[in-house]
Amino acid sequence: MQLVLSPIQLKKNEQLITLLKCLGSVQSAYPPKLFAARRETFVAQVDQREKTRSAHQLHVKNEFSQRRHE
Repeated sequence: MQLVLSPIQLKKNEQLITLLKCLGSVQSAYPPKLFAARRETFVAQVDQREKTRSAHQLHVKNEFSQRRHE
């Protein structure tokens, strides 16, 4: 099924594409404070994931050990 656009819709699409192309070439600096905050959050998430993984692995190891001794 092919989508058929009216001439008005086509014109609006062309305008939107032109606008987006213009915005694509705009250069802006990422605010250093925002970058630092996002990086800090990311590092905290990685640390939490590692702690969770380690706790899970320890739990599995203990489960296995207990079952072996039963």
